[in-house]
Amino acid sequence: MKKVNFSLAILWLAMAIQANAESSNCQVEILEIPLDQVSELGFSGQKLIDNITNSAPSDLWNWGYKDGQTTLTVTVQPLSATARYVKQRAIDPSNTYEICVSYLEVDAQVSFRTDDGGFNESWTTTIYDTEHWGSPILWPDMQPGTETKIDYHLKADQVVGSFYKDVEPINHNILFNVWIAFNEVHGLRATVSGFSNEKCDEEGCVLASHEGGKTNNFFAPLGLKPGEKPVLEIELPLEH
Repeated sequence: MKKVNFSLAILWLAMAIQANAESSNCQVEILEIPLDQVSELGFSGQKLIDNITNSAPSDLWNWGYKDGQTTLTVTVQPLSATARYVKQRAIDPSNTYEICVSYLEVDAQVSFRTDDGGFNESWTTTIYDTEHWGSPILWPDMQPGTETKIDYHLKADQVVGSFYKDVEPINHNILFNVWIAFNEVHGLRATVSGFSNEKCDEEGCVLASHEGGKTNNFFAPLGLKPGEKPVLEIELPLEH
């Protein structure tokens, strides 16, 4: 049984979904629908917006790569009167390594800022939620459409705020993933984590993980108190 950092597990899953959005192994159909139209997934683009409107926009932020706390505030402004329903299915259903997940998304402008200036970011991206995939493992009480998510990737030298600029020397090869979720019950939750290739040789590279930080209530859906850190156990095939 392989123990994996929980925040990085979310990063890997999010990137796997996005990577397969354009995979030739997934059959993809994209439909533009009105914001108030309920998709085949059981929720509308307007529901994604309502999840944000009805959630607290701020939470205590705990830095992961250094000591200290501050307050994170995330605001979202929808940029479209329509939503995109991205319907995905594996071309070869027997290939269990393919992750072809359907989702509904809306274009939006996102502000991601901490009171101490660590983050002072603004991105044009999408807000989304997926079909009921992965939820029983990551967040047992989440149903499709009850949580609005945001994923954004950036390197350390692309950050506007002071995040990671106090680390010397700065590793410009670190790819950070910002994962944000709005839920009416748990409010705003977010984490920043990343990875980089280290000690590369002719046989490949060693993967190094980097913790940026997370909100105080990040693990609230799992019934954990602030400060408690679960370990996600994943059963991996044995190497021969």
